[in-house]
Amino acid sequence: MTWTTTSQAPQVQTSTTLRDFTIQGAAEIGECNGARSFRAVRKHDGRQVLLHKFRPAAPLTALGPLVRSEESPDFRSPFVSQFTDLFAVAGSAYLVEPLPLCAGLNDVWRHVLQKRPDQTVTVMTVLVRQMISITRRLLHEGKSHGAIDARNIVLAPAGCFGLLASYVECEGGCQWLRTNVGDPEQPDYHALVGVLGTLLDLDAEVAAAQNTPMRVSMGIHRKVRSLIYTLQEARRTPCRPIRH
Repeated sequence: MTWTTTSQAPQVQTSTTLRDFTIQGAAEIGECNGARSFRAVRKHDGRQVLLHKFRPAAPLTALGPLVRSEESPDFRSPFVSQFTDLFAVAGSAYLVEPLPLCAGLNDVWRHVLQKRPDQTVTVMTVLVRQMISITRRLLHEGKSHGAIDARNIVLAPAGCFGLLASYVECEGGCQWLRTNVGDPEQPDYHALVGVLGTLLDLDAEVAAAQNTPMRVSMGIHRKVRSLIYTLQEARRTPCRPIRH
């Protein structure tokens, strides 16, 4: 995928139009900040996608992001999703984001806690390994996601595991899509600790609702909570200059 920008009047690809997609309904996962997001199928190849509709189009197209789909995304291994098309229709701009058939992390985790409690620790171990795999790959490529959140993580029946893209890189900088535009970028590994905290919150919630013990050991709960607290305190504490 290649992003190109221009200092001239913004240009939007015309090769792709809304007629190329069959809209199935509102997106249950992957909504973008400032957009209406829809599940859709691309007609010529049956690819499942998310369509993110921004209206008016100007705030997005004025920054000049042009997306060229040069190769198909490979969802057979851990992935970070990417936008492959940008087009404008009747004053609205649409971003196209290919996806495998997938479910949100929270929904999958809740299902495991409720229906397969004996597999809780095994599933959590796999999730942690996959999250670390993705963040390591980004690190090795000199990249950072910057907004990893449980809402951005998806899993597919074939064992695919991925992160939804969170921003587009434009001439004017980064345009954030899945977070509050006022939120600061956070280190990916710090964010992974926050995701673990979310999973443990769901563990406690399901246990309380079913009047059963939590499936993840109390020791793990305490250690993760302690780490979250330490990271929060570190962010609140200004760095002191080193005195020689």
